[in-house]
Amino acid sequence: MKTLTVRLLSFCVLLTFGYEAESATILYAMTRNGLLYSSVDGAKSWQNIVLPGAPAPAIFSALAVDPQDSSTLYVDIGPADKVHPGDPTNYFFRSSDGGATWSQSSPPQPAELLAVDPASSNIVYLGTTAAGGLFRSTDSGATWSATSITTPLKAINPDAHRAGVVYVSSNDGKVYKSTDFGATWTSLAGSLPSGFNRLLSVAADPTNSSALWGTGEGSCLGAGNLAFICGLVQSTDGGKTWQAIGSVKGWFENVVVDSRNGDIYAGGQDDTVAVASQALAVKSTDGGKTWTKITTGMSKFSAALQLDPETATTLYAEQANLIADLGPGGGIYVSTNGGTSWTLSPVDSSQGPNDLVFGLAAVSKTAQGSPPAITTVVNAAGFQPGVVANSWVTLQGTILAPTTDDWRHSIVNGNLPTSLDGVNVTMGGKAAYVYYISPGQLNVLAPDIPAGPVTVTVTTPGGVSANFAATASLYGPAFFLWPGSQVVATRQDYSYAVKAGTFAGVTTVPAKPGEVLILWATGFGPTIPAAPSGVSVPASGSYPTASVPTVTIDNITAVVYGAALAPGSAGLYQIAIQVPPTVVDGDWPIQASIGGAQSPTGVVISIAH
Repeated sequence: MKTLTVRLLSFCVLLTFGYEAESATILYAMTRNGLLYSSVDGAKSWQNIVLPGAPAPAIFSALAVDPQDSSTLYVDIGPADKVHPGDPTNYFFRSSDGGATWSQSSPPQPAELLAVDPASSNIVYLGTTAAGGLFRSTDSGATWSATSITTPLKAINPDAHRAGVVYVSSNDGKVYKSTDFGATWTSLAGSLPSGFNRLLSVAADPTNSSALWGTGEGSCLGAGNLAFICGLVQSTDGGKTWQAIGSVKGWFENVVVDSRNGDIYAGGQDDTVAVASQALAVKSTDGGKTWTKITTGMSKFSAALQLDPETATTLYAEQANLIADLGPGGGIYVSTNGGTSWTLSPVDSSQGPNDLVFGLAAVSKTAQGSPPAITTVVNAAGFQPGVVANSWVTLQGTILAPTTDDWRHSIVNGNLPTSLDGVNVTMGGKAAYVYYISPGQLNVLAPDIPAGPVTVTVTTPGGVSANFAATASLYGPAFFLWPGSQVVATRQDYSYAVKAGTFAGVTTVPAKPGEVLILWATGFGPTIPAAPSGVSVPASGSYPTASVPTVTIDNITAVVYGAALAPGSAGLYQIAIQVPPTVVDGDWPIQASIGGAQSPTGVVISIAH
């Protein structure tokens, strides 16, 4: 569970410093060694998404994201015997909450190709590049059935602009088409141009159903390292015949057509040069009549292109090296000017060559097809059930937000936001202040609500959750925690009073008997005077708790000098105490009580002379 510990202690910093606007697109990337990452800021930074139960090390097979719901992901990293001899397990995962939780199933074949139907997202296509062919699921990957296509595949390409239309290209050079969401298939009888043996991908023109674009390979350019390169092809009769685009040479992984402006892009690698790992990308703005090479800023590796769903001038290219031993690593190329120039964003540079990206998906954050669902409402520090007025609350559930974000860029003139990326929370009919959002968890500051039963709801771009019944209390004291269930405690100079070794690379000293400490907490109830709501606590005044709490360490009562809301923060209490001089060295339970309510047990403080 994500806590507020460090973020709350730096509340003043968040209010003071600016925050760069996040992208309207969420990116998911899978690296060569089977690690999954997401980015919400246009590939500037990446966060690892854990796949519970996945083998380590792993190897990437396939990644797909629901175009209608940015929180629904599919990942395959099997079979494990590629890196774990003797383990035939096919590790297939599905998440419906942006990677917060996962379910695992076993398709009949390892997935090397995955695609979610853009018009009916319960339909998922799975393909293999070896024996097995194409499989189809109509229940979001829970069960699978074989299709009539049984040959090894090269690509699965749903038509995003025509419901039910899907193209599949096979290793034997055939292209198959379905117009009924993959239930039945017909073979397009088109003959490929001389030298082309097969198509690697197919893209349909958004404005003309008879116009198709393809990337192909064969023996077009001769022998040696160039034996398997061809280029781009086009069909104007729905795939009955194909023509080579002679002005474009190279090995292209994919071709994409932007419905917003008609621009056509293709990405791959240029094996016509001496070094067989030069990235290649081309663009046409006149319907394929002329093409421009767009590789400024690109260096090595193959570049499969993705369009940004929100911004037509933004493009992404996965820097995946087809020759795995080359390079220092990979990452994502990003262009914000329609391919005129590119910059490289490493996904995880600590992975070295394993930073090669073998799967990339760009999905709109607002693409969320289902309403949120709340499963838990608890104190954000102690995790006890319920809500305390004007204190921090954690909500857990599914599809609670279309992205991961916090309020750093949403505090305007000191006013705390009640909405963040379209996510709103109400408690007892009053708006909460939304601090942190993610698909699986929200952290909010509760509004001023009376004690008693309270209804909690979450509203997102996908809809409104069912009412969640909770209980509001006047008091619900709880300390924020550091690792090892240690209380968040600082000295008067704000140095950490915590066991040595708690934080890697940071020198920390445990508390000493007789020392004065500040404990950081929430839920300590009303203050006199009452602090203004909806803004940070003013630094010009003092807002002590209505009554003084008691604090015990190892059942020994500590001297409490006072408790008050922390200036410049919100819902964050500082309790100043003196560690009892008689406490001996060790990790001892610490507990507080106020207004007849006690903080949770199991919290400790480390003492050392």
